[in-house]
Amino acid sequence: MKKYILLFITISVFAFQSCEKEFDPGGTLVEKMAGDWYCELQFEDGGEWVNLLSLYGFDYFLMTTYNTAANNNELFLDDGDALWPFKGKVICDVANLTFNTGGKQTTNLYDEDIPFEVKNGKVLLGEGLSVAGHVTDSIYMEVEFADDPGEIYRIVGHRRTGFTDDDEFELW
Repeated sequence: MKKYILLFITISVFAFQSCEKEFDPGGTLVEKMAGDWYCELQFEDGGEWVNLLSLYGFDYFLMTTYNTAANNNELFLDDGDALWPFKGKVICDVANLTFNTGGKQTTNLYDEDIPFEVKNGKVLLGEGLSVAGHVTDSIYMEVEFADDPGEIYRIVGHRRTGFTDDDEFELW
C-alpha cells in the first residue's frame, strides 16, 4: 500500500510541476501591426477608386506584415511573391500604428529592379469588417512602384480572422 501512495504522490508532483510556466517569450515591438491581411489593390479611375483585382475575377490578395529580426521599429510588408510582387521594410511609429518608407523607395526583396515607396500607412485596431461580418483590424497604405512612376495605388484590407466563413472568396 505504501508503494502505491508513494507512486501517487510522485506522479502528482510531476503532473503539477509540468503545469507551471517557466518561460514567457514576450512579444515583438510591432506585434499590434503584424498579421495576415486580406487586401484590395486599388487604382484611381476617373475620380473613383477601383479594385484592380476585381477586373480579373478576384476579391483580395493575401499580404503579411511582420517584425524584422532586429525587433525594432521596422516592419516587413510581404505579398508572398504573388501580386506585384513586393516585399520590403517600412518604418513604424508604433504608438500611432502608422508606417511609411521615410519619403524614399525601399528595396523590393522579390525584385530589386522594382523598388517601391509607401506613404500614409496605418493600422486601425477594431475598424475593419471581415467578409462574414466579424469586427477585425484594418490596414491602409498608398504605394508607388518604380516600374509605374506617378501612379499611386491604395492597398486597403482587413486582418485575417481565421474563421472559415471569412475565407470564402476568390483570392489572387
